[in-house]
Amino acid sequence: MEIMGSASQGLNREDRKWTVTVVLACVILSILLAALALVQYSWLADLRKAERQQMELSLKAAAGRFADDFVGELLRVVTAFQLEYGAPSQSLADQLSDAYEQWVGSAANPNLIRDLILVTGMTLKRGLPVSIPTYEYCSRSNGATTWIR
Repeated sequence: MEIMGSASQGLNREDRKWTVTVVLACVILSILLAALALVQYSWLADLRKAERQQMELSLKAAAGRFADDFVGELLRVVTAFQLEYGAPSQSLADQLSDAYEQWVGSAANPNLIRDLILVTGMTLKRGLPVSIPTYEYCSRSNGATTWIR
């Protein structure tokens, strides 16, 4: 029986050695996995930060381009409708119509101006609807619109 007892003790020592090695390897791998997870989390945080900065720069650049385009188009509108003294026989409505035609021909967005409203000297009373004479370019006709001040 002693022979059998010593043999079983030898196997136990080898089993314990193997078990300790496996447990130690698992602990080391677990620590490495946790360290890798922390590094990956840090990398993802840096990536999100860089992406956010990129998006902010892109948005600022797009907003700047939009503002420049908008201001440029408004300046074109203002300069197009700066009427010089025309022939005495040409009415103000005709001058505006000519200016509008020229502007529509060169405008990047001709739908920017929907109607031309020509307001001539009139007295506006607070809170009362006022009929304003208008000139519609498309139909080349005079009309009226109601405006409450």
